[in-house]
Amino acid sequence: MTKLPSNLAANDPKVMRHLRRPWDALISERGLFVPKTFEDHKTHFLKAPDIKINKNTFYLSDAGREALSQMLNVLCALSDIQKAHTRQEVYECLLKEYEAMWNRGFETNLLDEINEFFPRLLSALKARVRRRRFYARVTGVRLEGLDRLVIGRVVLRSCNDELKASLRISGSKEDNEYFDTAVAPFIEKNFENGLCLEGEYEADAKKSEELFDSDCRMAISLLRLILCSWAPEKIHLIKAPLRLWADAPSNRRTMLSVDTTTGQITLHWKSNVDTKGPLLNSENLEILRRDWFWDDLCKILALDDRNELEDIIVTGIKWIGDAQDDSDIASAFVKYWTLLEGAFSGNTGKADAKDEISLSERLARMPTEFNSIAIGL
Repeated sequence: MTKLPSNLAANDPKVMRHLRRPWDALISERGLFVPKTFEDHKTHFLKAPDIKINKNTFYLSDAGREALSQMLNVLCALSDIQKAHTRQEVYECLLKEYEAMWNRGFETNLLDEINEFFPRLLSALKARVRRRRFYARVTGVRLEGLDRLVIGRVVLRSCNDELKASLRISGSKEDNEYFDTAVAPFIEKNFENGLCLEGEYEADAKKSEELFDSDCRMAISLLRLILCSWAPEKIHLIKAPLRLWADAPSNRRTMLSVDTTTGQITLHWKSNVDTKGPLLNSENLEILRRDWFWDDLCKILALDDRNELEDIIVTGIKWIGDAQDDSDIASAFVKYWTLLEGAFSGNTGKADAKDEISLSERLARMPTEFNSIAIGL
């Protein structure tokens, strides 16, 4: 099968041509396998998906699995599906509709052609799409005099009573009871008196969650980059706890020490709660916009389709954000190195194995005083 061009629309004629051959294999006799022995059951149970046709179990044959994989590759290359669905979601929906097609065929003695099945599949996928709004608590940053701050596709905002009130559904008594007994205590425990990131997506549930998590991490990386820009000569010393609340360590780090001479026991603890962190207010925001391309960077993060230069910038933000959060100086050095290499080479992390080996070889030849060099960043 020839390679399908990326970002095709579902109504492009090329799509149907690429789907027809694997579909014909799936609806042929060689697409399904009927186990006849215990060994057949055991072997195919471990490696092949099964479907129920008129309450009987059938497994996809080797040819059927290959055809299913080819169809999945084509479907996941379509721009509309890429944006709204995970590969796993497409796989589950494809298998469910394939099973339904066979059961319809059992009753009517007719099987769908690809031009009949494909619209059914798209309709089933579309039914899984919802608009969802997500919230995630963040630590290590403060807002002053600002209600919200847009960072790419997410918004940094306070977790206040206004937010809680906006989440309450003015519906039935059961809805209000659920909010009071479950939602409100959850917010009070995990969100209240802090900051959160808010994002809204129109996709299936898992894809929406993935998009939100990715956008949150990119927003945090941008904040780490800005923090480093305020003190570039001390980047290696900056360790602000800018991260998602879910990724933060426990609220307290505890240790116990014993003086082996006197036997004196000392208790140590240090808070991990984000009482401090970079302060974002109107004055600082104006400096960011004037001197550090804040609006441009946020605009690039919000783009669905980026050009090569924008991809390089986003990849660089990711690497510097990861490096700034890394407590291991050698590991952080490699990430800063990768950032610079990507900026000059145009590598956005999609390099092949040969490029990765080349980078590993260069790192292996670095001097043993590696940590000393890293400290000088």
